[in-house]
Amino acid sequence: MGRTCAACALLGAAVALTGALAVGPNAAKRYLPLDRNSSGFTFLSEEYAPPQFPYGAEESNIAFQSAVAGLDAGSVQLVRTVYVDGMSSTSVRIRNATDSPIRTATASELGKAISLARSQGLSVALSLLLDFNWDVPYMHPGQANATHSLIGEGFTPAQWSAWFASYSAAVLDTAKAAAAAGGVSTFVVATDLDTAFQQEGPWRALVPAVRAVLPESTITVAASAATMAQVGWWDALDVIGWSALPNLTLAANGSADAVEAAWGPSVQAVEAVSAAQAKRVLVTKLGFQSRPGAWALPLHTSRPDFSDCSGWLECYDPEAQAQALEGSLRALTTRRWLAGVFVYAVLSDPSSGGPSDDGATPMGKPAAQVLQRWFGGTLEGWAAVETFPGEATIVAAQRRLAAAGPGGEGSRPGGVGVGADAALARRRERAVARAQSGSTWNGFVFGGPDEWSSPYYRYGSVGAMASLDAMAAAGANAVQLVAMRYYEESNSTLVYAKGAFSSSLMSTTGPELVAMAAHARSLGLRTMLSPMIDPDYDLPGNCRQCASPPGPGWRGLVGSDWGEDCSQGSPWAAWHQQYADTFVLPLARLAQAAGLDAFLISHELQSAVEHCPDLWAALLARTRAAFKGQVSVAFNPPVVDNWRQSLPWIRTLDFVGVDCYFPTTVDVPPLPWQDANVSAVAAAWEAPAAKLAALSAGAGDKQIVCTEIGSQSRPWAYSVTVGPRGHEFTPEQCAVWDQCHSHRAQAIFYDGMFTTLYSKPWFDGFTLWLWRADPTSGGPSDDAFTPSGKPETIAVLRDFWGSGQASPSRE
Repeated sequence: MGRTCAACALLGAAVALTGALAVGPNAAKRYLPLDRNSSGFTFLSEEYAPPQFPYGAEESNIAFQSAVAGLDAGSVQLVRTVYVDGMSSTSVRIRNATDSPIRTATASELGKAISLARSQGLSVALSLLLDFNWDVPYMHPGQANATHSLIGEGFTPAQWSAWFASYSAAVLDTAKAAAAAGGVSTFVVATDLDTAFQQEGPWRALVPAVRAVLPESTITVAASAATMAQVGWWDALDVIGWSALPNLTLAANGSADAVEAAWGPSVQAVEAVSAAQAKRVLVTKLGFQSRPGAWALPLHTSRPDFSDCSGWLECYDPEAQAQALEGSLRALTTRRWLAGVFVYAVLSDPSSGGPSDDGATPMGKPAAQVLQRWFGGTLEGWAAVETFPGEATIVAAQRRLAAAGPGGEGSRPGGVGVGADAALARRRERAVARAQSGSTWNGFVFGGPDEWSSPYYRYGSVGAMASLDAMAAAGANAVQLVAMRYYEESNSTLVYAKGAFSSSLMSTTGPELVAMAAHARSLGLRTMLSPMIDPDYDLPGNCRQCASPPGPGWRGLVGSDWGEDCSQGSPWAAWHQQYADTFVLPLARLAQAAGLDAFLISHELQSAVEHCPDLWAALLARTRAAFKGQVSVAFNPPVVDNWRQSLPWIRTLDFVGVDCYFPTTVDVPPLPWQDANVSAVAAAWEAPAAKLAALSAGAGDKQIVCTEIGSQSRPWAYSVTVGPRGHEFTPEQCAVWDQCHSHRAQAIFYDGMFTTLYSKPWFDGFTLWLWRADPTSGGPSDDAFTPSGKPETIAVLRDFWGSGQASPSRE
């Protein structure tokens, strides 16, 4: 998708967040070109990607071909994974279970992937990895101190004998599968098994057996820079394998120059081993996540427990990934002992990647352009681009997956449904009828670029328009647009816009809002506009991710120290004047001119709305004078419990908006790829429904709209019991796809919540959190809120919303 010129300007400035992208390598150094026959990308399936995309599947092949074209690579590394049940297990198993994501690529799948790579003119490397069987309950992530490097620690000679017999069988099975497909150029027999690597004799016996099966292949194992010197049998191998997991220490700006310098100690350690063994070094694993400080984060590092990644900058930094890869490749290509580099990793999911993906894939990101240069042998700098390599494939795949619906080859069995619960089925039928009546709000908060989406896609850009098209195609009949302003901390009375191309916190402009609203109306969508304020996270000390103290103060805390004085000259009066005159009323006039249907005068201002009712009543009156559509407020759940004492003006609203983040408790099964049923989630929503019913009655029988509520695509996200903040549950690590991703859980959440709330006569719909303006966000490899490109959730939305019949607008 092309970007607007303004977005291109922002792209250039966003780069400055981590240090300007260099226009080329340091002219004072000599950087050697990478060997195309041994440099490229690692291509992952199995447990590392959604289960419906095994090697050889049609969508997997699309992902592979997009990477080949976009990265200009000459080689690919495939991966096959085998498993042990725990640190002390001596049984290494090839798993082909169909009811679990913990599975090994079959010989047929490997053969298809090898054949496809050869047909594209690529050399093929194959790496065998040993991982833990996460299906064993005590191996559940967070419940076991499982470390690959320590497998075998404390083994007796008999245990080592059993372990090597089992592992050798897996190695030879894999080698035979590769040989049957015509062989591979390189076979990495093991990676990061530091304790096992000390058992020299069995490895020396295994290597000749592998050579007998793959006589033309380069044979190696991979170790880290810190443990490489402890491997005493490099002479039996063809090259030294380096598993170069990043954990660099450097200045906060993270420039490519700084990254290059930070590799010094590791490069020197590897160089010493290379010189001692008189062998070249193949980097089998080099990769960085697209996250702030990526250079210091080993792959699969989890997010902070209190981060839900709604704010784009808190989790996403594709420029940091690009800088890290650029600096790393510079550091490596000054050494003549470098045999090649495999960059981790492209997933077999063709929809993965893009600026709103925080994983290691380079596709659809600035990193793809970096790799395109290095793999293609063009060491000059890069110019501004309209799209990043792979971006079009990502968007097209998401649209395809959404249209196809749930299921497909390799997907987990069992769809979302009510089963044999006849009473629930009848209630669901009533809810569907209500949702498709044409009168309810059925849509999303459309996450704009001023905090909630990638800054590459401003409101009004071609990409944002395409993303809204996809939202409408999911059955939505409504959209909530957001305009942001900022404050220094929760006791500041000043509310201000940010207009410089220096941050993803740049406030949406009036023309951008008007353009987005016009496109929404052309799609038949009802439109709501919400003014929202947040701390200015660009200011020193305003850390969104700080756990203690909790940063500059969430918007719900604004004014919490100002007391009850609302008179002229008080902080409350000063804040209201700023908030109304510089933000709310100008937006209300813009909303009127643009023909929007509804306007929220505040969003989650929990402390503020509980004080100074006369000032709020005055703001409501002034807003109605400027805007002739429906006017409301987005309240927080605590306000729902206390409204009688603090909100006498609630009866003057046209409907009552609530950000419906009520804690719901559902019993969850033991493994993250297992789920509760819809009936349990529907039942859990009855208690919040009772609170909302009381609010509706007390407000004069006003209709209730959930102006915000969402579920991440993560295991058990429908239950508050699974994480410190319920809907913001963050998995402990993402090494296995299903430990972090569960689109079925998201679908179950929506199905159960819709069934309960849409069936209530006082309920008038949702603007769900969050559909991003970034058209690449979403897809099966996305664990965040957006349902875009997630077949299970899209199917539930279409079940309830149908084709998205909108009510007539107020024109």
